Amino acid sequence: MIGDMGLHFIEGKPSEVEIGYTLMPAQQGKGYATEAVHALIETLFVKYGKRRIIASADPSNTSSVRLLERVGFQRIDDETYEFKKAGMKDE
Repeated sequence: MIGDMGLHFIEGKPSEVEIGYTLMPAQQGKGYATEAVHALIETLFVKYGKRRIIASADPSNTSSVRLLERVGFQRIDDETYEFKKAGMKDE
């Protein structure tokens, strides 16, 4: 195993989900996390009908912050990022 991903389905918000991920240090910088997060986003939107994905990152973990920004997440506060399905309006 080179890492893992987790999902948290948010009670009372059926269109939202929170994701998390870890990757072994020896496997970082090879594009695995980027590929996995892209695939997870696609699966959550297409298969599960989610419209908003949340992820948290420690600001000092610059690799994780850059990953979230690279795949299209937008910062909404110091540690939280979101990815909204195109055309979604704030609820």
